[in-house]
Amino acid sequence: MIFHNIVRINGAYDIVCGLNLLKIISVPYLDNLHTQMFVPSILNNEFASRVLGYWIITYGVMRLCAEKGSPLISLSYYLETLCLLNEVNYHPQYVRLFFTAVLSSYFGHINVLMDLKDVRK
Repeated sequence: MIFHNIVRINGAYDIVCGLNLLKIISVPYLDNLHTQMFVPSILNNEFASRVLGYWIITYGVMRLCAEKGSPLISLSYYLETLCLLNEVNYHPQYVRLFFTAVLSSYFGHINVLMDLKDVRK
């Protein structure tokens, strides 16, 4: 239950961050958080910032709305991991994304393990 609550909080956080990137809302600390992960920052590229916002909202909704233990939750974290690792591979200066990718992969694995635990009961 605790893990599922963390996933939902993460989903809500992702949605807020995405809405910030789309300039629908403005939360000062979150305004540049995701865009500053990329060097040079994509903040100067309005289209890239908006696409990133839509993408973050998409997996935020998956995490917020999926049922406990749903494979959709793991899929959202694995997809995020693959995209971030691809960026690290394509742009070695994005190496700081590696930590986020590892964390996303970890969350995906935890969800699978929690689902397996529930199936065995």
